[in-house]
Parts: sequence; structure tokens; C-alpha cells
Amino acid sequence: MSKRSMTLAVAVVAALLAGLVANGAAQTQDARLEAAKKEGKVVWYTSLVLPSAEKVAKLFEAAYPGVKVEVHRTGSQRILQRVMQELQANIKNVDVVHTSDAGHFVLLKEKKLLAKYTPAGVERFPLASRQGRLLLRPARQP
Repeated sequence: MSKRSMTLAVAVVAALLAGLVANGAAQTQDARLEAAKKEGKVVWYTSLVLPSAEKVAKLFEAAYPGVKVEVHRTGSQRILQRVMQELQANIKNVDVVHTSDAGHFVLLKEKKLLAKYTPAGVERFPLASRQGRLLLRPARQP
């Protein structure tokens, strides 16, 4: 992975993680941040290489003190399998899903398991990394 691709991947994933606590109006931001602090962690299933995932996690933790990122790194297919098994068992562990297989997001979207999320500054992302002006993140119900 080139340095530019790595930087873009880190930026996109950091934006998705930040979306857990910074989506919507200020009241919503505060409520999500407080809920994340109360839980104490964000659970992230990722296929990103571990050193990159750990770097993103540390950046997020620095930006949001009191909220740890629990990184679960494995291959994309295993991530999808785990997410689907947890859903069937009504287990709600994961907050953020990152997989290198775009087809997984098509499936998750068809099953209405993704919530709309548009991060601040999305206009600076390359067009290929956006779906119009919309990025998606997993929908997790408490």
C-alpha cells in the first residue's frame, strides 16, 4: 500500500470511528460521546493491516479521551461471517466494520444494517471513496 493510500485509508477509517460520537447536531454529538464514554470503548472489526489499525485507534483515543478502541483484526470474509453470526444470535458487539471487500457493504446495505453518515470535509475525499456525498457506517442499536 502506498503512503498516500495508507493516509487515505487512515483518514477514512478515523472519520468513520469519529462518526460514532460526532454525527449530527451538537446535542447528538454530546449524547453519543457521553454514551461512548459510559461504555468506555468502541469495537472495531477491521481487515486493515494491524499497524495501521493500531495507529488509527491511537489517533481516535487521543481525540476522544475516555473512549478506547478495541481492534479486532482479521480477514474480510471472516469479518462478514462474524458480523452475520452475531446478528443472528442478537449479539451487539461491533460499532465499526471495515472490510476490503466492497461487496460486503452492498450486502449489509441491502439488509439495512448500515446508517447514513456524512463526515465533515467529505468533499476533500477522492470521488472514488465516496458514494455520492454519502459514506456508510454500521447501524448499531444499543
